[in-house]
Amino acid sequence: MLFRSNWRAQWTRHRSIAEHLRYLPLWAPWAHAPDATLMGRAHQVGPESAWPPEVQAAVKHMLGAASMGRVRQAAHDPGAARDHLNLVATILDEQVRYHTRVHHVEHRLTARVHAMGLVCFVLTAIAVALHLVGVHWTVLPVAATVLPAIASALHGFLAQGESHRLAGHAHRQAAQLTGLVQAIDRKSTRLNSSHG
Repeated sequence: MLFRSNWRAQWTRHRSIAEHLRYLPLWAPWAHAPDATLMGRAHQVGPESAWPPEVQAAVKHMLGAASMGRVRQAAHDPGAARDHLNLVATILDEQVRYHTRVHHVEHRLTARVHAMGLVCFVLTAIAVALHLVGVHWTVLPVAATVLPAIASALHGFLAQGESHRLAGHAHRQAAQLTGLVQAIDRKSTRLNSSHG
């Protein structure tokens, strides 16, 4: 029962750990600075104590002597810089695809809910008009009552899920990340031409 009641917190914690570990290689080039370790740089973003213990252990391993030697050596290697830029561009491309997909899914959902609401409104108007002109079928008052409730529930679902806001946010994120990927590609091209 404890696990069931706390499943969302557990899921969020493990997702946070996975995201930290996934993006840890992006910090590697900055770990070689003598006056700032990876932990010190990360501390500027958020306190190390806020990191899950699993992430702290991975960072300490990354900052170990053997790992740091490889990072220091790679920091002065133009090929390593290109490889790192390619890694960053790959991760950002994945994020662009993710945000683009979220935008399209949420936009389609919003459009479908609006279309269903419009259909419910039109059917309700027809039911009311028929009832007013003297058609007294039993289904007409039921339709005039149930259809607006269905449309209202659908729009409540849409408002609760914030699909319109999510679609807009995902679209802006994809556009910003695309610009960043293009800047990285230009930098990578300059590195390739100067050290190629």
